[in-house]
Amino acid sequence: MSAKHAQRGNYESSDDEDEEDSTRKWCFCDDVSHGQMIRCDNRDCTLRWFHFPCIGITEAPKGKWICPRCDVTKKLNAKKTK
Repeated sequence: MSAKHAQRGNYESSDDEDEEDSTRKWCFCDDVSHGQMIRCDNRDCTLRWFHFPCIGITEAPKGKWICPRCDVTKKLNAKKTK
């Protein structure tokens, strides 16, 4: 995504996205970029960007953020290696 990133990590507002990103689908909802979004810090995340309302947040968390799907996957993989 090419919109400006806020000072607090992976947050962005899609007000100034460019043409090619305007049709790409993101998030659990499989919708285009709009409103406030946050990027998952897991490099292997297939969705990467999430709309704030879809993940139940109203402001960007401080520090690194892992999406709910990657968080569950990480926990399951940790159990398998024990």
